Amino acid sequence: MSARDDGSSDVKRADVHLTEIPRTAGGLRAVWSSLRHISRDSGIMRGSKALLSINQPDGFDCPGCAWPEPAAEGRSRFEFCENGAKAVAEEADTRRATPAVFEHLSLDQLRAMSDFELGQLGRLTHPMVLDPVGPGPRHFRAIEW
Repeated sequence: MSARDDGSSDVKRADVHLTEIPRTAGGLRAVWSSLRHISRDSGIMRGSKALLSINQPDGFDCPGCAWPEPAAEGRSRFEFCENGAKAVAEEADTRRATPAVFEHLSLDQLRAMSDFELGQLGRLTHPMVLDPVGPGPRHFRAIEW
């Protein structure tokens, strides 16, 4: 199939049928999945409030992607995808990764963890620095603000 410079196709295909773009995507499964993530990470009330602020004129841009949102007057209150819900749930997490967490986890142990596992440790409560090379496993330690 060839394409013109403007990106449109000059070939008609019988097996392609264009329909009107649906107003919404996802459905009940997507809602259930989003609620599962926020209830696990941030709690239903806190998480729901955050979800309803994603990509809203008085809210914040979704941390999950850079997809543009429609004009404010035509925007849904649910202007986010499942990945956006996951990102916000993790950002609004009530768990805290205190310096005590890092006393027990070496750099090698942290490196072996997945992104999900690292996120489940919670939000950092202190600025951390990696101790210089020394005997034994290397650990992060808290420093002053």
